Parts: sequence; C-alpha cells; structure tokens
Amino acid sequence: MPLPVDSLVFTVPVDSFETYRHWLGQLSQSLQVERVQMIDEPTAAALGYQMLGQELLLVIDFGGGTLDLSLVQLATGTSTASRPLGLILKWGNQQLAERSGQQPKIARVLAKAGQNFGGSDIDYWITDHLCSTLGLTPSPLITRLAERLKIQLSLQTQGSEVYFDPQTFDSYELFLDRSQLEQILQSHGVFSASG
Repeated sequence: MPLPVDSLVFTVPVDSFETYRHWLGQLSQSLQVERVQMIDEPTAAALGYQMLGQELLLVIDFGGGTLDLSLVQLATGTSTASRPLGLILKWGNQQLAERSGQQPKIARVLAKAGQNFGGSDIDYWITDHLCSTLGLTPSPLITRLAERLKIQLSLQTQGSEVYFDPQTFDSYELFLDRSQLEQILQSHGVFSASG
C-alpha cells in the first residue's frame, strides 16, 4: 500500500526557464499534496552533499541547458543565533531526525546566479565546427557524435568518432582535440569576463 505524500520538493534551475517554473507551479496546484516547495538545483545539491561543518560551499551545476552557481553555508540544528545572510532551507523531517539523533540540515544561501548556457550549447558548437570543416549538413546524429567527442575529451586529449552519411554513403572521421575545443569555446566567449 503506497504511503500518503504530504509534501514534495522540486528542484529547478536558478534563474532560467521561467516557463518551466510556472508550469511546475500550476501542476503543483492540481496535486493532492499539502506542501510543495521549489529549491534551486545547486542548493539542493549542497544539501545532499553531506559536508556539514564547512564554512562555505560553492556549488557549480553545469547541466545540459544551464550553468547555475550557489554559495551556501551548511549547518545542522535550528540555531538562529546570528541573523541569516540569505534564504534558509530546512531539509529533513524534524521529528524523525530527533528520534534518530540527527539534526536537520540548514542551508544559508548567501548568493546564487544562473545563466542560459549548458552542455548542449557546446554540443551544437562542436557540430557546427565539424560540419563546416568537413562540408557536412548538421544533423541530430552528428550532434550526438559531437557530444561523445566532448565526453571523450574530459578523459583524454583527443577523440574521434565515425560518421556514416546515409544520403551519400560516405564515411567521415570526426576528430577533435582539446586545443580545438578550447578554440571553439574561446570563439563563443566562454572564457571572456563579459561572456
């Protein structure tokens, strides 16, 4: 028999995808749940990271479509001796925590920022580079192979994939090394302060 759900927590990007947040809010109103909360993704990650006692924790969440940062101070217990510098989120069931001898986690969000930039943007930039270099037409398959090249470059200095063009029956070696990836990122302003 399923247990009744009395609260839900949704994680959302920091500043991006306002339509998504709005959709989640509307969906929440139709649910038979007493309490629904939305927590930004990097703060939720900080709460789950188990690094209590650290002064500050900077969480960088580089996802498929967003880059989110959250500067969080983690603590246990419910002490409010000093006025919080940011939003306080309590994580965990207070009664259950007290019975088990654990204290609920508290995250003081000191700062957060988000940007509409993510891994899928890099995949498209690599796709454009490969297509312009080899004279190919961009396709979802080439984009998937570009993502695989990007993943290979996280562990090694160069990567390659084979692309078979179903229209012309030609095969192409898609090759990328880290210096080429850095040039692609540089050309799109990733390393510039004004980005």
